[in-house]
Amino acid sequence: AIPGLSIAIALLMTTSMTMVYLAGYRGKAVHTTQIFSCFKDWNTIKRVTLGMSWTVLWIVIWSMVPIVGPILALIRSYEYRLTPYILITEPDVPLTQAFKESAKRTRGYKLQMWLSDFVIDIIYGIAVAIIGALAGIPYIGFLFGLVLFVLGILYAALRPLFTGLVQAAFYEEITNPTIPVTIVGA
Repeated sequence: AIPGLSIAIALLMTTSMTMVYLAGYRGKAVHTTQIFSCFKDWNTIKRVTLGMSWTVLWIVIWSMVPIVGPILALIRSYEYRLTPYILITEPDVPLTQAFKESAKRTRGYKLQMWLSDFVIDIIYGIAVAIIGALAGIPYIGFLFGLVLFVLGILYAALRPLFTGLVQAAFYEEITNPTIPVTIVGA
């Protein structure tokens, strides 16, 4: 029972954080109590826990396909990335259909979503390689080692914030696309 309860709490907290990121992206005030927004009533707890469990189950099933399973699971994880937003903001969508709705909406956006995650990791990797090489300099290398340590802490602390806001931006722009501005006569 304890592992199941832990998984349910983790799914609820993760979904609550996506709502915090969405509120931040929309420019609304963010409060610490929003971290527990999925715990507000039994229907929300049940909907989010079952919907997110269903989504995770499908990702695990896709990962079990021989040879190409991990690649398929990665693709599906990007396909189903909008599921927590759909579960919370669109109560008319059945919880077993939320991941299918997410897959439909992310069609054509999966590569962009992956690139947005990958770019920050590449930038961090390049910075680590350069600063790590500079850390090998005799006498002053320890300063670069200290900078590398601080960079690692900042990366660990800020990467979830950055990727959460980017994910919220994808949801917002896919669900409510902005009308492109066209200049007449240009």
